[in-house]
Amino acid sequence: MIKFRTIEIEINGVELADARDASMSVETEEIDITPAMIVEPDRRWTFRDPAGHFHAFSNGQESEPYPTLQRRTREIERVEDGDEWTETRVWFECRICRAIVEPKMIESIATHRETAPGRTSWNVEVTVTNGTPLPRNGDLCTVRMCEPTHEFFGVATVVSSRYSGMGSMVRVMLYGAGPLGLRTLPTPR
Repeated sequence: MIKFRTIEIEINGVELADARDASMSVETEEIDITPAMIVEPDRRWTFRDPAGHFHAFSNGQESEPYPTLQRRTREIERVEDGDEWTETRVWFECRICRAIVEPKMIESIATHRETAPGRTSWNVEVTVTNGTPLPRNGDLCTVRMCEPTHEFFGVATVVSSRYSGMGSMVRVMLYGAGPLGLRTLPTPR
């Protein structure tokens, strides 16, 4: 949870001048994208085609992985049971004689987990004085929060407006209903 001292917070363009204890939490899901099998070139592979041309995997940082081969592709339109898709065929040919050459590949089981960022959710909680004009529970609203160096903004749903137990104070909870914007604010002079 990110907690910070807000310089200002506004809901639907109305600044909440009496806002206290504003906090925001942002959570991004991790999606597991670990492949079942990893297929990579056999770095020891060498081959001579029927014309005697030498081919091998190159370990050089700046070169092509197969400098003596030309990668070729062909798009093939497919239709099966009413479904249409494009299939891409890939093969390698000798750059000189155009003999088809199949570099050796090694299959292995993934040994480490790979993830990618998924859906991000966010929410804001703030305490205001009872009587502050607020949207009703379930309403969509724009939210803008500024702290000394950043401005956060987005569309949220009001999920709760309840008395906070501090006399005339109301605790407002807003749940992000879309992406959360972020801008760096200019440094005051």
